[in-house]
Amino acid sequence: MREGQSQGARILRVDLASMSWSTDALDEADMRRFIGGPSLAAAILTRELAPGIEPYSPDNLLVMAPGGLTATPVPGSDRLSLAARSPLTGFIGESTLSGPSGEALRRAGFTAVAIVGKAAQPSLLVIDDGRVELRPADHLWGLGILESLERLQAELSDRRFSFMVIGQAGENLVRYASISDQTGRVAGRTGLGAVMGAKNLKAIALRGTSRLPVHDRQALASYVRDLADRFKRPEVAVHGWSGSVRSVSTLTGSGALPVANFQRSGRDGGYKDLGDELLLQTDKLRHGCIGCPVQCEHRFERPRVKGRGRAVRLEYQTVYALGPLCGVDDLDAIVDAASLCDEFGMDSVSMGATIAWAMESRERGVLTLDPTTDPELEFGNPESVIECIRLTARRVGIGALLAEGSRRASDRTGAGSAAWAMHVKGLEMPGYDPRRQDGIGLGLALSARGACHNRAGLGMDPDPAPWEEEIAKTLESSTASAISREDTHTTLDALGICKFFRFAFDDIQSECGDIARMILGPDGHTPDLASIGGRTSTVRRLFNLREGLTPEDDQLPQRLRGASEGSNGTSNADAPRAEYYRQRGWTADGGVPAQTLVSAGMGDFVEAPPGGSTSGE
Repeated sequence: MREGQSQGARILRVDLASMSWSTDALDEADMRRFIGGPSLAAAILTRELAPGIEPYSPDNLLVMAPGGLTATPVPGSDRLSLAARSPLTGFIGESTLSGPSGEALRRAGFTAVAIVGKAAQPSLLVIDDGRVELRPADHLWGLGILESLERLQAELSDRRFSFMVIGQAGENLVRYASISDQTGRVAGRTGLGAVMGAKNLKAIALRGTSRLPVHDRQALASYVRDLADRFKRPEVAVHGWSGSVRSVSTLTGSGALPVANFQRSGRDGGYKDLGDELLLQTDKLRHGCIGCPVQCEHRFERPRVKGRGRAVRLEYQTVYALGPLCGVDDLDAIVDAASLCDEFGMDSVSMGATIAWAMESRERGVLTLDPTTDPELEFGNPESVIECIRLTARRVGIGALLAEGSRRASDRTGAGSAAWAMHVKGLEMPGYDPRRQDGIGLGLALSARGACHNRAGLGMDPDPAPWEEEIAKTLESSTASAISREDTHTTLDALGICKFFRFAFDDIQSECGDIARMILGPDGHTPDLASIGGRTSTVRRLFNLREGLTPEDDQLPQRLRGASEGSNGTSNADAPRAEYYRQRGWTADGGVPAQTLVSAGMGDFVEAPPGGSTSGE
């Protein structure tokens, strides 16, 4: 497709079992209502995946959708979202990958991809402009992320190819296995790497050479230059100065850093020293996404990981989960553990949180270990964290239990251990203590994919952090604030824009509408940005309801359902949850009335899919 030619929005459908593929036009109404990224992926998944399909079934659908602005000149808009029924939660599973893959897919001419079936052997899916091919990948099976990528880059030597691969964790169906690309970026949460593993899909190679048509390239270039100047604003640039790891110091100072499976705060121990050491290291090895002027990624080169070929990318959530949550304050050990998660292809947050659950279970005497395979689990022991990661990737010894995630592990162990399994809907908690403010707990409890600070709109704002802000005076305003945060971040996700850039926009909705007109022209379908947050929340809700979601799933772990010493509020979510349902236009028990769908312009979701969990109220 040459510049200036438009074939409309197209979805590529791939059946791995029959080794066949086809393309269809995407509904223009869906493009206007859901735009792209996780919003569009959720709509496709809800329409096309029948209720009750098991996550590891060949019939589970793996959807990929770039953001609406991905592959345009707008900086920080390179996101590719993936979705399927999650093997970790059983509900909607979503994860987003920054880097070159989303742009490659868009330049190949596709707005979305839907993958179904299971290949007869380990396979590589190649999407090369308008051509699709399934190649054997037996020689890659059993390899880690780095070696797999090296071999793929040697086999497909054109530098324009982007790769997405799984490691041994995905092959062995670890329920929180991740998907990685050649830049070190990861689609980490909800276990979509295990969905690829269940489909015998070791890797995906993407190349696109077309240039997206732009109606007014000169105006767009002028706007992008102006936007680049705004990246110098302190609230944006701070992410480049220190990366997200600065949160270790921030949360330690405010007493909101979870330690030892949320039993203590980070004000004790050596976590202040850990935070200071991280900040001292952040001026080294800075990286960023393609064309990003901020360069928020900080990589750490430590003695224990030099032999593995590259420095290790650290984000706050990884440091929290593999460090303080397990009682570890040794930066060398944390970097080593993070490197192993990257190499095996595992979500570091779920891995660390599940180890922390096991450490507390061992401490309480309810977890039996095999001395021939298992390390002695105790808080503060970095070697046990590292060995658990190795065992989990291979599902050996205690690793077979840890590979199930904390919810299933506690169900199997019993003895009351569910009380300290720190998850929402089966997705392990990020590194914020929700007892610090009601709005944080509500966002984490109601997030559709589980305990997710990204979907809830938390953790991306500059200082002051949300728990240092003045508490909203009423339940109504507090809930409205949580919904507003969630909707703003949903808009950014749908467009494919990095959340760190939100303060570069003076008015996200109006400016992105202007961008759409520069790209599409005045007669093009302008995306409906004002309502995308509510629509996306509702379509995700429809998916989860049909898979058995109840109001009891919309709550924090038992340990966090109350005020902590020195906290600003309580995390009892019953009243805020009911208010959230009301403001979303849902029923008192969290159902979605048909009238809410009609009012949101989603009347076509009332009857479809079968079992779509709507109500006539």
